[in-house]
Amino acid sequence: MIKNRKGFTLIEIIIVVAVIITIISAIGYSTHKIIYEHKIKALKSNQELILNALDLYKQDNGHYPANKDEFNKMINNKHYCPVFPNNPFWNKNKPEDGWYYDPDTLTVVPVSPSSDEGV
Repeated sequence: MIKNRKGFTLIEIIIVVAVIITIISAIGYSTHKIIYEHKIKALKSNQELILNALDLYKQDNGHYPANKDEFNKMINNKHYCPVFPNNPFWNKNKPEDGWYYDPDTLTVVPVSPSSDEGV
């Protein structure tokens, strides 16, 4: 004789919860991956903006910025950088601190949060 069941068994509930957790995990991973790829594109674009600003700075002044102070003034000058070229992985409040500029090699690399030098 079969009883009338009015609820779900523990096994059914565990299976449903496991399926829901799997779906949420997949969505979370995909979202994280998309955001990371977007930040990489923004980082490369902003680095290109800085390199273009360096060329414009040299045209106007006859030399590249000689030190970090001149570099920071260049980044904050709307003539050279119409938009703040922030580092999307680090320091959105002070974009000029998100980059390491080496005047000797004319390299501009993003700063890692764990160090003062580029990554």
